[in-house]
Amino acid sequence: MGVRFPHAGPYNNINRRMNITFNNTRFFLSFIKFDIDVEYATLLEEFQKENWISWNYDTPMGHENPNWNLRYKLKEVQSPLLRSIQDYVQSDVVKQRAIDMLYSFNPAFQGLWSIEKDQLSQWANWHMEYMLDYPGFQLAPHNDYRRLICAGMIYFNQANDPAVATTFYHNRNMEDPMVLPNGIGTGWLAVNDYCNWHAGKNESNYNRYSALIGLTIKTPEEYNDR
Repeated sequence: MGVRFPHAGPYNNINRRMNITFNNTRFFLSFIKFDIDVEYATLLEEFQKENWISWNYDTPMGHENPNWNLRYKLKEVQSPLLRSIQDYVQSDVVKQRAIDMLYSFNPAFQGLWSIEKDQLSQWANWHMEYMLDYPGFQLAPHNDYRRLICAGMIYFNQANDPAVATTFYHNRNMEDPMVLPNGIGTGWLAVNDYCNWHAGKNESNYNRYSALIGLTIKTPEEYNDR
């Protein structure tokens, strides 16, 4: 079922229907389909108006990565359209769909964290952040930090393009590669486990816009403030 979100500012007379579905494509990896009635040209125009900052802007000292010099993010989203997309993706509706997908791998997934399905929403934050990767960006095969239960991306490319694709591997030896599609509204959500090593890139001649999503275990302070 789709969800309608009203827009402020220049979009206040438009209700745009948005709907995200998660479909398992292989073990611990789900394909995302994000239906939204927004043209690529409109999204591109809104992205280009934003104030992007380097990913290294608030990276802890000693953890800087030269690759982040070609990756940018939005500290504050100005566009009403982009904010409404972010509000929907971060909504409890989408969070619960993601959790339902994770536990569809049960009991294998539950064994990773020893958390019952109805508890995970209390113990973890669901979040989204817009990203801009300039041509030349490269991210070597990796797994993510352990507090991150799962991570994913939603692409806003005009069309599917292998030059800006994310590739998944079953292990650090880069076996069984799977290149995922990346046209507008497509994406993936991956359980942060050994079988989901992945690499990203922008080997095109244009900017890659996307959204980083994830479910992260709360700190004690965050949990106590709920």
